[in-house]
Amino acid sequence: MDRRTEIELFVQIAELGSMSCAAEALKLSNAAASRHLAALETRLSARLVQRNTRRPALTEVGETFYRRCKPLLAEMLEAEAEVNEAVLQPTGLLRINGSLSFCMIHMAPLLPDFNARYPDLRVEIVTANRYFDLIENGIDVAIRTREYEVDSNITVRRLAETLVDLARHKLLLYTYANHPDQLRFTRDGQNTVLAVKGALEANDGQVLRAAALAHFGIFAKAVMHVPIESAREARDEARCFDADCAVAIGGGSTTGLGKAIALESGLPIIAIPTTCAGSEMTSIYGITEAGIKKTGRDARVLPRAVIYDPELSRSLSLQLSVTSDLNVIAHAAEGLYAHDGNPITALMAEEGIRAMATALGALHDDPHNLAARGDALYGAWMCSSVLGAVSMGLHHKLCHTLAGTFDLPHAEVPAVMLPHALAYNATHAPDAMRRIARALGTQHAAAGLQRLARALGAPTSL
Repeated sequence: MDRRTEIELFVQIAELGSMSCAAEALKLSNAAASRHLAALETRLSARLVQRNTRRPALTEVGETFYRRCKPLLAEMLEAEAEVNEAVLQPTGLLRINGSLSFCMIHMAPLLPDFNARYPDLRVEIVTANRYFDLIENGIDVAIRTREYEVDSNITVRRLAETLVDLARHKLLLYTYANHPDQLRFTRDGQNTVLAVKGALEANDGQVLRAAALAHFGIFAKAVMHVPIESAREARDEARCFDADCAVAIGGGSTTGLGKAIALESGLPIIAIPTTCAGSEMTSIYGITEAGIKKTGRDARVLPRAVIYDPELSRSLSLQLSVTSDLNVIAHAAEGLYAHDGNPITALMAEEGIRAMATALGALHDDPHNLAARGDALYGAWMCSSVLGAVSMGLHHKLCHTLAGTFDLPHAEVPAVMLPHALAYNATHAPDAMRRIARALGTQHAAAGLQRLARALGAPTSL
């Protein structure tokens, strides 16, 4: 057993006069305390405590042992406290090594707070964009963004690990790395080496950082309604990089820009929606030129793959979630009275509207409800698949014209216009209205949708 615990227990028994109180003070059970005391007496071959009275009493040997143990135990606790204080309040010199750019960007801003927290510790930062022998140069801590030095005297702690395949990407390469033209991964004990090519190579991290912040290889200029100027600039950049595909991560405007690239270049699109715009499931594109928005259909702009992840929409504001989701309901609503609709699209449209309405109610109660975010994306997929299979109707053509001409928010305009378009078409498409009302759980499609919009705080006028 633990000798220190045995002695601590004995001292507590002597001072508290109670086995149970001593056990409680050391967070031991009574049975464990009895075993510790018995082990101590066995090891010393002496009875230290008389147990045949209601209050434990020390024997003569126990009294002698207590007088010797108490100061020794106190000194040991005091020594531990001093060590702990030294650990919590370190002193002396701490030498840190890292690359110049890493130390400038990530470490230097932390030094004032670090100094305030550890005022007795001096810090020396030694930068080096090359191999650096840590022991020979007296380095205490080194931060590496590449392979670390193999040395049994060095303690290594991995801070980050990349497990994605980047072999086909055109990267920003740091030429001072041990193997700048390779990516090396280790997983489950298996080593993988991938040859990579760089769109830009530099021997200084600051140059690469500036290029990354300037979106080198990333076109981050998506604009509502896809102005022709933005589309042309994006096409030129894709051509400059000899891109193999366009990955559109964002809302409907981002997907629309990807479609504009594909329309001319034929590049395949991978869409990763962060809203419920629904554009990712259709071959419909829209481009604005000279204040006039023109739409069309072309199989080249239909994304080859769509990845839905509710986590990517978690930070979307409630207001934008509501207008985006109402906009996608319009896809299905119009599909129900499209001249080229069919029983399959009608079933999908009603299910999509039901899923969206249910998700909207849950999101209104809790905007961070991940399950509701997932239901909304499911509804968006259903509704948009309908629009991708049928012709656009009055509502969509009105919204594209109004929003493109007056530069109005793309999600809000359809949300405002949908009840009015449904009311206008109600007498001409009674079956469609019955399906919409049933999906919404209301008696009248247009009025029910208007009430839903008001309840959710959506705009009801332009």
